[in-house]
Amino acid sequence: MAGAQIKFLKQVIDKPIFVLKRDFNTNFKSGRRSSALGNAEVADIYICDIQEESIVINHGQKRSVNRIFVDIADSHDSMKAILNPYSKVGWILNDDLTICMICKNSLLGYISNDRHHCKACGNLVCQNCSDGRAVIKEIRDLGPLRICRLCDFGQVS
Repeated sequence: MAGAQIKFLKQVIDKPIFVLKRDFNTNFKSGRRSSALGNAEVADIYICDIQEESIVINHGQKRSVNRIFVDIADSHDSMKAILNPYSKVGWILNDDLTICMICKNSLLGYISNDRHHCKACGNLVCQNCSDGRAVIKEIRDLGPLRICRLCDFGQVS
């Protein structure tokens, strides 16, 4: 199921935050579990949380970014850690940053293949800062995945 969550996240991170918040507010908070995409392949996956956080960019300036968390519909709280260990990884929205979260180099002008989300932490990084691959403990069934340099240390392969 983690593969479906990653696929869903890859589609969601390109959506404008107002669309995602609208879906989250109208569906999740009212008890309905539908996705912002309505895609049949990921119908069991939904946005379970949107967290705003502040990160330091160049020269101590702070910027607000949104981190999107997804979950599996109908997973009971007692089984959530077993069925969905990846629900604690939130991905940064593509529109929230124009710089790599590690080296701070610009991501503007990069082709989409040069912008990556670390599969271990969800941070938005450039290709140079995400050249590692590791088997991530919570989603080991997917094999080695792209991770950032910060997560490369400590990941078991």
